[in-house]
Amino acid sequence: MTLKVAIALSCLLGVSSTAFARLDFQYQELPQDRSSREYGAQIKALEKVMEGYKWAADNGAGFIITSIPNPIPNVTSDRAVNGLYFGMQRFIYDKEQVRAVPYELYARQSGRVGYVELWDDESAGSMHVKIIDDNTLEVFNDAKESDEKDRLIYKKVARFEKNPRENRLESAEESGVFR
Repeated sequence: MTLKVAIALSCLLGVSSTAFARLDFQYQELPQDRSSREYGAQIKALEKVMEGYKWAADNGAGFIITSIPNPIPNVTSDRAVNGLYFGMQRFIYDKEQVRAVPYELYARQSGRVGYVELWDDESAGSMHVKIIDDNTLEVFNDAKESDEKDRLIYKKVARFEKNPRENRLESAEESGVFR
């Protein structure tokens, strides 16, 4: 009996350590005012792989990214003139998530070595993207995230899937039977 308990416990510990595995990555401190120019070749390589395609993760999140010209044409700073910018449409399954101000992402080197950071000034948020292959992208929301659960894998898709829970029945609470 103790052998069965020991085996069950070791299996449980093995599964739980895999579910929350730490990822190995290199992080480098970079200046906040860095530009697209220093990392232009890597940004252009990312653009070539992902621009105009639909990308979807297992959780239903998806996006389409396209390169855009300088969104602030009156500004003459180095960032505005020489920066590489992308527009993004976000989706949850096949429904576009519309935002009052369109996504205008500024591309630059990520602190996470080997990744490109797509920075959104409006939300002060970013995506750290790495090409795995022509059909797969690895994305983190923060350059310092190190848990497996923080990693999103996006696959190139022909179309976004419909929400599998869209036509489900309402619960008693949702329908107003119970309050």
